[in-house]
Amino acid sequence: MTTRAILRWETPPPRPPRNAAAAAALTESPPVWQPVITDLQLRPGEWAVVHEGPTAHQESTIAWRIRNGLTRGFTAGDYEAETRKTGRGYAVYVRYVGGDDG
Repeated sequence: MTTRAILRWETPPPRPPRNAAAAAALTESPPVWQPVITDLQLRPGEWAVVHEGPTAHQESTIAWRIRNGLTRGFTAGDYEAETRKTGRGYAVYVRYVGGDDG
């Protein structure tokens, strides 16, 4: 069998997200996260699972974005976010710590 080399100039198509749900979760506007944000604010200081997925990297990215206020609706410093391995993969735990009026 002979291998034939080719040379074709073209830009590769964009890569599809590995997990479309996770990709959407990173960029969705407040309507997706607003119910979660509202519930977290109603129970300040209490941890809740807000996202689950198959990879540590994916969930760590979501937690990092929430912690740093890069996911719309979450204000940096008002939320703590952690990632943990679970029996089903990985989970993002978040709690609201902001809004202390003193």
